[in-house]
Amino acid sequence: MPSNIERLGQTFHGQINSVGEAKARPVSELGKINGNFALVPDQSPGPIPDQEYSICGSARQGLFIGSRVLILWCGTEAVIVDVIN
Repeated sequence: MPSNIERLGQTFHGQINSVGEAKARPVSELGKINGNFALVPDQSPGPIPDQEYSICGSARQGLFIGSRVLILWCGTEAVIVDVIN
C-alpha cells in the first residue's frame, strides 16, 4: 500500500502531465518589463501591453524598465506579484 507521500507525488505527477498535454499556460512564471512597459512572459505569449496586466501594490514601487518580475496567472489575466532582484 503506497504511503501518503507516494500518493501525493502521484497526484502531482498526474497534474503535471495533464497540464503538459493540454498545453495550458503555467500558473506562475517569470517575465520582464520591456522599454514601453509591456510585460514579456518567459513562457506564455507576449508582450502584454501596459494597462492590460495588473500589478500588486507592493510590486508597483519597484517596477522599472528591465525589471524581472514574478507573474501569477488568474485565469487569462497576468498579475505581477513581485519584482525579482
